[in-house]
Amino acid sequence: MRYQHVARSATRLALVHTLSRALPVYVVNEFPKSGGTWIANLLSGASGIRFRDNRTPRLEKQIIKGHFFRRGGIRNCLVVWRDGRDAISSFYYHNYFKFSESSHNHKRVDYMRAKYPFDDYDDIRANLPSFIGQIFERPISPAYTWSQFVDRWSGYNDFVHVRYEDMRKDPQSELTRVVQELTGLRPELSLIESTIERFDIDRIKQQRSEHHQEGETYFVREGKLGGWSEVFSAEADELFRRYAQPQLEKLGYE
Repeated sequence: MRYQHVARSATRLALVHTLSRALPVYVVNEFPKSGGTWIANLLSGASGIRFRDNRTPRLEKQIIKGHFFRRGGIRNCLVVWRDGRDAISSFYYHNYFKFSESSHNHKRVDYMRAKYPFDDYDDIRANLPSFIGQIFERPISPAYTWSQFVDRWSGYNDFVHVRYEDMRKDPQSELTRVVQELTGLRPELSLIESTIERFDIDRIKQQRSEHHQEGETYFVREGKLGGWSEVFSAEADELFRRYAQPQLEKLGYE
């Protein structure tokens, strides 16, 4: 199992950094929990280009989503942005609650609960200040902070950029723009609309709620815009701003 994971990671890196122009590979890059998987699925549905998340990629034209810090040869890149406070709030659940529909984050959760435990994992408001300090002072995976990612990737004007919030508010215009700017394709309006409906987050959550059982956690948890304000205490807000106020302003979130 570990060999397969290493082989998959090595193949992804090779394709992204050396063959993204030749095949081509369309790279969707984000800081974790910024909506990259959702946007990659939208891009795939509207363009017809294959997206196979968390699987070993093939030597073919495709979409690969990741959390890449080094540019090194990357072309055809869509950079996904999200308010860092929302991303960090979602990242907390990613680190401390195992997904019910897959084992993708189970080892991470075991590690984080052993290394950085809390008395009550459900009390995110009380735990966020400590979590924010940990991921900004001692980032593990990824080995960089949200503010470092913003400083590194926001300056690449030859890439396509999209904000998660804008895609949620106006998916038809934003998806059309992203597909055209990234791939050169001009998808029919009917395809754009059917893709948006297929991957509508509210619809997915509604379907899931019909079969939800107590204690289950999902990869797509809430996807709210500005949901951070419901879980950030004054201490957490002050701490996040201490680490990342300039980056919030750079992306227009302040």
